[in-house]
Amino acid sequence: MLNVVSLACKDALCSINLSRSRFFTNIGLSSLVSSCFNLVEIDLSNGVELNDLAAAAIAEAKNLEKLWLSRCKLITDMGIGCVAVGCRKLRLICLKWCLKVSDLGLQLLALKCKEIRSLDLSYLQITEKCLPSILQLQHLEDLVLEGCLGIDDNALSTLQQSCKSLKVGTLT
Repeated sequence: MLNVVSLACKDALCSINLSRSRFFTNIGLSSLVSSCFNLVEIDLSNGVELNDLAAAAIAEAKNLEKLWLSRCKLITDMGIGCVAVGCRKLRLICLKWCLKVSDLGLQLLALKCKEIRSLDLSYLQITEKCLPSILQLQHLEDLVLEGCLGIDDNALSTLQQSCKSLKVGTLT
């Protein structure tokens, strides 16, 4: 399916929503990303079968600015590391319910993707260890930490005081 889309759309496609789609493979995703070099938005939310190979395919989208991976529960820190290295123009990333992403994945993301403005980390198994990296994101405006049980009130207070660019913060 994605091979056909990539051949038909090539440089015209800049955004694709594959949330809840199930009939594509990592190979198809790789074909799409390598053919459609103007892709700036990809929504893969609810891709419960997607794993680090899919993340490695996404990493080929060098112009990607917005990425939704909500409920991609098989993607790990390794996959997020691939995305971080390949997609340095990211401005928005949603990792809500990506249960295998930890502090390490977020540290890699913050180290490589300096332009992030919106970051949804809801329900991740993260701790205050990732906060120094998040604080390095100078353009961060929107941060969602809903359900992050490893981040306590002291860490939230530090975050609110230290992150001057933050405009919206959901910190429950």
